[in-house]
Amino acid sequence: MSENIHVIPVGFDFERLIQPISQGAFRGQTDRVLLIHSTSNPENDRRAELANAMVEELNDAFDRILGIDVTHVTVDDIYNYESLYVFAYETIASEIEDGHTVYLNISSMPRTVAFAFATAGAAHIIEDPAQRNQIHTYYVSPEKYMVIDMINELETEIEFLEDRLEETSDPELRERRDKLTDLVSDVMNRGVTRGTKQLNGDHHVEFPPPPMANLNDTEQKILRFLAHDGPVNSISSVGRGLAESEDTEFDDTYRSRVQYNIEGLAEKGYVQREEVGNSHRVTLSKMGDLWVRTH
Repeated sequence: MSENIHVIPVGFDFERLIQPISQGAFRGQTDRVLLIHSTSNPENDRRAELANAMVEELNDAFDRILGIDVTHVTVDDIYNYESLYVFAYETIASEIEDGHTVYLNISSMPRTVAFAFATAGAAHIIEDPAQRNQIHTYYVSPEKYMVIDMINELETEIEFLEDRLEETSDPELRERRDKLTDLVSDVMNRGVTRGTKQLNGDHHVEFPPPPMANLNDTEQKILRFLAHDGPVNSISSVGRGLAESEDTEFDDTYRSRVQYNIEGLAEKGYVQREEVGNSHRVTLSKMGDLWVRTH
């Protein structure tokens, strides 16, 4: 029996994740909710506490109040885009294979998760346009940002402390006033985040475009060969390896065919070629790696 499944990565939001299903366009049309959340991080107990509380609130609202089946799935690293993409692609594929319609709410969690699910959904449709009516990606905008209310309250508290300091020279009050003033100043001048976190040794995460579907048999074999045996130091080495795996003679015609297809894969962004002496070192690109991991 076909079902409507909402895949919801959980961050620090509540209403943006439940309102479309409880009161919005999906009201009465949702059979199951799949909550995606990160594994608790003991290094940041307060953040984990908030995230776990949000999962529990959503679970209770969907299950007990709305009577919708809820499934939980945890991911270890919410900033590893490649792993997230594979996970998202396989999650969507599993539901589609069972004949269900998938709705992807990308309103919450870090952008690595949102982009992974949105791109994986797009990749499925590119590969099989017939799935267009089975995969829907949506975003819910917040009505207001609570950080504005917090700034207003902090400024009110600063005014209160300054009034008290006119009556007393209590160093504790002065220190408290200064800390709150610095905090408001930081938020107003730098935004609600601070610094940049290194992810896998770098300060940025690249979001490669979704893999395309128009790959012929030879191109697919080359990608799988490179995933298993690469990087390969020359196009001839790729040809010899493929010929050996197919128990086929490696001659000039076979080499030309492999070279032609490698050039096509390079143009499509699936492989990278680097000149090494008189040869070309051939490696999978991120897009090529994602294609192999999801096919």
